[in-house]
Amino acid sequence: VTESVPLTTGSGYSRQLIWHDTETFRRWKVEYYDRKNAHLKTLAYDNYNQYGDFWRAGELNMVNHLTGKGTVMHWNNFDFDTRLNERDFSQTALRRAR
Repeated sequence: VTESVPLTTGSGYSRQLIWHDTETFRRWKVEYYDRKNAHLKTLAYDNYNQYGDFWRAGELNMVNHLTGKGTVMHWNNFDFDTRLNERDFSQTALRRAR
């Protein structure tokens, strides 16, 4: 478990506790604490698959403990080494991508 604290005072979070696997560099969960140090949210990572030397989570589940609401994101079809260059991120290129 690693604790992360923001360097700036404008952050909405006072700290994050990160559970991770030090051998495969996979994150398992992140707990977010508000400015009053109350447990605000939890982000859980699941359904990992290995792509080459790297692991990627296929599912991210965020729960807001104050409201009881949550969001689940499913990821698939990862594409690596796509040979993107700086021009692919210009304002014009990004408008075309919509």
